[in-house]
Amino acid sequence: MSFSNEKNFLVSVSSESREEAYKRLCVWESTSGTLLSSAQLDNPSIICTLSVYLSSVSHSLWICTGGKDFLSFHTVQTSAPYNIEQDPPNFGKEERAGFYISSTFDSSGLLYTGDSDGKLLLWDSERAVCASINKCHEGAVFCILVSEDSSFMLTGGRDGTVNTWDLSQQNYFQKTNSITMPEKHGACRTMALSMNKLFVGSTANSILSFFIPSSATAATLNSQAKTPTSFTTLTQGHYEQIRGVTNLRNALLGAHFLTAGYDGMVLFFNCELKRLVWKHLLVNTAPTCVDIHEDACTIAMGTKDGSLILVKVKDGTSPEVKVKVAKAKINCIKFSKDYSCLALGSQDGNTYVFRSSDFRKFDETPPEELARLQGTSGPISFLDWSEQLRQGNYIIRTLTAGGTLKHWNAGTCEQWADSEMRSVDWLTTKCMFEYSTSGLFDHVNNTQHPVTNVSRLNSILAAGTENGKILLGDYPCLTSSGNIPPQLAEEKAFNGKISSVEFVTENCLVATSTEDQCIQQWRVL
Repeated sequence: MSFSNEKNFLVSVSSESREEAYKRLCVWESTSGTLLSSAQLDNPSIICTLSVYLSSVSHSLWICTGGKDFLSFHTVQTSAPYNIEQDPPNFGKEERAGFYISSTFDSSGLLYTGDSDGKLLLWDSERAVCASINKCHEGAVFCILVSEDSSFMLTGGRDGTVNTWDLSQQNYFQKTNSITMPEKHGACRTMALSMNKLFVGSTANSILSFFIPSSATAATLNSQAKTPTSFTTLTQGHYEQIRGVTNLRNALLGAHFLTAGYDGMVLFFNCELKRLVWKHLLVNTAPTCVDIHEDACTIAMGTKDGSLILVKVKDGTSPEVKVKVAKAKINCIKFSKDYSCLALGSQDGNTYVFRSSDFRKFDETPPEELARLQGTSGPISFLDWSEQLRQGNYIIRTLTAGGTLKHWNAGTCEQWADSEMRSVDWLTTKCMFEYSTSGLFDHVNNTQHPVTNVSRLNSILAAGTENGKILLGDYPCLTSSGNIPPQLAEEKAFNGKISSVEFVTENCLVATSTEDQCIQQWRVL
């Protein structure tokens, strides 16, 4: 979507479904929400950029769309019948690029476009190239921002730099400065300028700000711009799938929950400030699940390659230990109540139990395998520990991807009958195929395996479904004797499968999805 420069028109490009090969260009009157006109774009489905300019001279909208192997121009009159006319671009001697990724109009209607080769093109009102820069960036030009008075321009590229350009001379670009972004935040994907602050959205899902002194000239940024420390991190998220979420009951480092993802990032968040508190990056490692021993300041993670990773939470360099557990992916991980044992459920159908006399000293004495629970019919998706000991050992219950629920003596590896488990209190409620959550089956298909969690006071049950809904109800969640299903609140949270729901306080719920890298925070009323 893109607004016109006067904000009174909105142009969008959309499709009815992901499978639809072609897109539709729609023009809306933004104040009334009236659809004025629409037309099919005769281009491939990958569209990267859309820009709009309202010309006060021709009383028409100038529209630029770009993407894979195409750059298109359209004109729309701002009075009935609002016909959309396509204008062919005049590249002159310039070679076409594989992708046109960014575009923007300046205050006079001149258009700037950036492509996948690092080239910047300037287009006049006749849709012809009138100036160019071959190496605006080393790699793709991700975004372009022109100042309101069109005196300077900022460009962000795949090379991790934000470049400043003087536009005071007609059809001429002069680079006046280059800012290098902190490497851990990736490259500049989008920018916004507000008064004396530049806001940058990065490819690593961060939002950064950079202070521009009011005394700075239009064409330059201050000399401090060359140092990465000049940026202030406003938000930080994951840029690949989030596979692990757990709460911090003791608010370690002032955080309420932590996340881990395929990007190797481990993040601590404060849910009240909605701010990142601590960050650790695992190199060449893809965590799939996470838990924490807060007293020992030790994070435990299972990985895609079947390993156990232990990380110490501390300022500066955080010690790490990697222990090979299985040949298949680790799907779930959890400490026992007394933190003496750690269980890992694997894609190979086994549950591995590790023991350590002191997880604080894992870098000196790595944990040892205590037991291997074998005999399930499929991958282990979820596991829970019992609150109390039974015959000197904790009980572990496991749930497979096929819906098989089993109970195990963590010390002897013996199975317990389900009928003996009705009175057991559980540390967590991840395995939903059990008596206290049986009422969920009145709201979800029996073939679905929603992720579940119970609030700290064991009063509220939360479930995340495969179609992106969050369900909330009383715990235990049971069907009444008259076969009346329990009442559950329902909210649509994601477009795809929810991968985790976690109570970080009694009335604060965090949810993630396998479809994107978003962390949603909900207040439970």
